[in-house]
Amino acid sequence: MTVNRFICRECNNRKGRTWDAVLSKQFAWMSSMTGISRDRGSVPSVVVSTIGGKDYKLHNDGTMTPARFQYSQVPDGDKTKISFIARDMGEVRKKVSELKQRYPNLDDQAALSSAKMSTSYLEEPIKVDLAPGGPEAGRSIVTTALAYAFKLGISPHECEVVLPFLRQPELLTTSYGWSSLIDVVKGRKPGQIFHCVSISGDPKTSRLLAYVEYFSFARWHIELSRQYDGPAIASTYAIVPDEAREIEITVDWNLEISLVDRILYGDGYDSERTEKAVGQVMDALMKRSWDRSFNLAYQAACKEAMLDMGLSENDSISGTLYPIFEKKVVEAMAPFIMHHRSQRQSA
Repeated sequence: MTVNRFICRECNNRKGRTWDAVLSKQFAWMSSMTGISRDRGSVPSVVVSTIGGKDYKLHNDGTMTPARFQYSQVPDGDKTKISFIARDMGEVRKKVSELKQRYPNLDDQAALSSAKMSTSYLEEPIKVDLAPGGPEAGRSIVTTALAYAFKLGISPHECEVVLPFLRQPELLTTSYGWSSLIDVVKGRKPGQIFHCVSISGDPKTSRLLAYVEYFSFARWHIELSRQYDGPAIASTYAIVPDEAREIEITVDWNLEISLVDRILYGDGYDSERTEKAVGQVMDALMKRSWDRSFNLAYQAACKEAMLDMGLSENDSISGTLYPIFEKKVVEAMAPFIMHHRSQRQSA
């Protein structure tokens, strides 16, 4: 959702470079694994580390490449033996060109022809930190709530509780907090991943409250005002991030005020409920990762089989060739199948 006339371009750009950048970095792994759709460009690749300390770049399609260029140069008699691992063929060509300038006798064409792309699978899991928060990320979350309130016709100047937090860098917090004491999303579908922002205004209590949720597990309640005198309002906006598709989500605002205050004052964390929420999201991401990995492996196996049979991608496969093609695809899929089998056995 785009909210017009809420913030000037200069402030919006500064917010994007600071507050939003911090929150985005905290969710970078989740964004890549979800394969979110953006209004401009794709999700930047993020560096992830295995428990053994190896670094890789995780891309938005679920694939990974080495995080850094790896180069080796050793003497070999009166010659020098050079080998390297590049992240893509463009980097291979660039490095071979550089080496040609350094070593004029290098047969660059032979070097390029000897280069090959290979696929392997991780032998150990990657480390993931799922602890979003902090003052800068918090300001991004609060601004999202404020922007949606503005979209609903509520002036930010009426949100006196959070304005000092946004305007004064020295303030570390405001009246908001992690919310896992109760699941306020009615009829939540386990494994469904979405973002949502919800606003509740009650002139009887003079309170204007907000609820923000990212990736179906990171949940916050925010108090915007204690002087609200507008019309009674309860409105929610939600999207499925990988499709950029709006969905209907109902947030329950019929909460005990003592429970809301407990959350707002920083006592809204429940470890069991949080772990359950994270677990459901992780299960959904692992299934999605498996589906994407299978599709990538199958497409690569089909291309390899057709190349081995001397066929182009546009060629049709006749009935007599199909059994041969099928056998070659199964053979090409063997590393993927063996890796998946070993994962299941070790789980």
